[in-house]
Amino acid sequence: MQNYSQLKPAKSGYAAMVLLVTGIIACISWQTPAQVSLANTKWAGTIFAPEPIEVVFDFKKDALVLVYNDKDIESMAYQLKGDTITLKKLKGASPCADETGRYLYKVEKDVLTLKVIKDDCETRSTAFAPEGYKKQ
Repeated sequence: MQNYSQLKPAKSGYAAMVLLVTGIIACISWQTPAQVSLANTKWAGTIFAPEPIEVVFDFKKDALVLVYNDKDIESMAYQLKGDTITLKKLKGASPCADETGRYLYKVEKDVLTLKVIKDDCETRSTAFAPEGYKKQ
């Protein structure tokens, strides 16, 4: 007669290994999409200041510079977290002081869109075009 008690540890060890591998695969496939880096990119489109003007969004490492007719008209510090970009004026012509603004941002098919979450600077909160900005 065969002693099955000696096989049980091997079966339970095998089952534990299968569960471990399955768990690792599930964790890897469940990761959220990678955050799109905006640093060192340029995007063109319209802002409303308050009339519509064509500008370029020039994202540096940690600053966003708005360029109109080859001149810097506004610069803002920006920070990305998940699908949110936070903006704070550094210098420029807008009436925004040190208010921060939070926006949902999305890059799809070389178009950057910004949708206001909360911005205490009303001028900035209405400046961004809903159709977005085309990558340069």
